[in-house]
Amino acid sequence: MSTGDDDVFNPGPLERYQSRPDGEPYDTALRPDDNNNHQNLCGQNIEQNIGDIEDALTLDSISRRHFSDSEFEATITSLNDSQRVPYEKVLEYSRAVHDFQMRTRESMPSPFCTFITGGAGTGKSHVISVIKKHLERAYIGAGNACILMAPTGVAAFNIGGLTIHQALSLSVEHGNSTGYRKLGAERLMELRQSWKYVNTIIIDEISMVSYLTMSFIHQRLTEIKGTDDSEVLFGGLNVIAVGHFFQLPPVRDKFVFQDGRGYNPGSTHLWRDEFKLIELTQNMRQ
Repeated sequence: MSTGDDDVFNPGPLERYQSRPDGEPYDTALRPDDNNNHQNLCGQNIEQNIGDIEDALTLDSISRRHFSDSEFEATITSLNDSQRVPYEKVLEYSRAVHDFQMRTRESMPSPFCTFITGGAGTGKSHVISVIKKHLERAYIGAGNACILMAPTGVAAFNIGGLTIHQALSLSVEHGNSTGYRKLGAERLMELRQSWKYVNTIIIDEISMVSYLTMSFIHQRLTEIKGTDDSEVLFGGLNVIAVGHFFQLPPVRDKFVFQDGRGYNPGSTHLWRDEFKLIELTQNMRQ
């Protein structure tokens, strides 16, 4: 299936969010309380158990599974038309990398930044899973090619990934970023080894990621991959953001698409100037 950029990367959902009336409630069962603490349906703060979850997860502990052809074909068949669009974006990139390695293509493909959005029930988590499986198969024999991450321990646990701060060794103090700090030489060497084969990161629950945190992600990946941060964004990796902006906002901060605190490489807005939108439109729960 092929879809033109004008059809796939339409700004409609984001514009609808930005033009929503002030005070309109978030379309989610999770809501912040008066102190902007995120709570679940039982009224418990979802951050209370992050420490326990994070203690059990490390970059090297994330398992990689090799799927048989029949298993993987079944996952591809399960995708509906709108879900196939982001999958085929990743597939196209993988094929271009293969062509470059086989010397049938002159240069490596340019990395991409994609925002996968859609309402509840459109299968965003399923798309994450299929893309992860594809990358595990495409780069079999290497280390992790794809790292899943999310802004909270609960969200990271739900997708079998890591928190953003844990995966990238970003400093956190009482739930708020303290400011970007470069890595020491020993830790930098460790992360460069762990991230050696990574070419794609997937960030779930993007609504909870502030622009400041996004700028930290860019700076850390630049540091790990040793790239020129004024010319190559996010260390030259593909970045897939997933979620929708009717979900929870960042704690005590602005949405990633808004102007906020953060570092803008070469006056580039890391979100507005770089991310192309793909909207999932078919409800899987009907």
